[in-house]
Amino acid sequence: MNIILSTTNPSKAEQIKAIFNNPRITMQTLKEAGIEGEAVEDGETLEENAHKKALYALEHSGGKFWVMADDTGLFIKSLNGEPGIRAARWAGETATTEETKQYCIKRLEGVTDRSAVFETVVVLLSPKGEKYTFSGKVNGRLLESPRTESQPKMPYSSLFVPEGTNKVWAEMTVDEENAISHRGKAFRQVVEFLEKNNLLVERLKLRVAVYILLIKEGKILLSHRFNTGWQDGNYGLPAGHLELNETIIEALLREIDEEIGITLKQEDIIFAHTMHRKSNYMDLFFVAKSWVGEPHNMEPDKCDGLQWFSLDNLPDNMVPSVKSAIQNYQNGIPFSDFQLEE
Repeated sequence: MNIILSTTNPSKAEQIKAIFNNPRITMQTLKEAGIEGEAVEDGETLEENAHKKALYALEHSGGKFWVMADDTGLFIKSLNGEPGIRAARWAGETATTEETKQYCIKRLEGVTDRSAVFETVVVLLSPKGEKYTFSGKVNGRLLESPRTESQPKMPYSSLFVPEGTNKVWAEMTVDEENAISHRGKAFRQVVEFLEKNNLLVERLKLRVAVYILLIKEGKILLSHRFNTGWQDGNYGLPAGHLELNETIIEALLREIDEEIGITLKQEDIIFAHTMHRKSNYMDLFFVAKSWVGEPHNMEPDKCDGLQWFSLDNLPDNMVPSVKSAIQNYQNGIPFSDFQLEE
């Protein structure tokens, strides 16, 4: 599963990627995804800002991937909830991490009640824009002076001590912080959502191939494979792959015209057999009741000859799955799983 994390904050990206440490997830920041710029955070709530950031990634990635973003606020009790959703811009839009940290220290000079709450809201968007929201909170207190250097773009990380610990965020390892933080709580809910909805299950990708059985007077037309890199020297059926935006019948009619130069009509085609091969192919076999033209080799670079064989005496050197499908058709078996390696 591919997810774009709509952020330019390296500290945040490190924390979140650690939570999504799953081989089935590929996560990229805006920069890693080749997306320039970032969203304007002018919403009135954490959810609105997170949604704006997620939409920015969705629109700039062409709606091809899942995207997610978070917004975090710091709510200080003695300051009536300041800075709230403007935590990152409390000291000004262009203030540095150090300037924001010093502004916080100054605003809390002489304040006894230094309790505060960190809250994160995450918005996850599907490629179709379906929205899912998650949140996490943690209570704690702000120190009068920093214990250590702040994490990049996280001015309060050297001041905030969460309840139940004596460390500030910046003194913790990524795993320690994720275990108890507001951001960790919110993003773990995202992981649980993806798992619960089977979005992390690796889905099987099947290729579809179509085959035609031309049968005349008890004989079937086979093509001798040559120079293809697969089953060369063996006989198979005129066949080809389903291409993007084609129907099954359109693919069949196209391939037959390209390979053996005959014309078929849809009403002349009858379903014969479906086979699922171990190599993740779904093979669809059809019988032609009639056709226009005489079959001839249109692809001498892939086939060095066409030949009619009795259905009761098929050659030994045949593509195993094709021979099995023909025999299943003769026996009235509509579906089979072919598990041999070819």
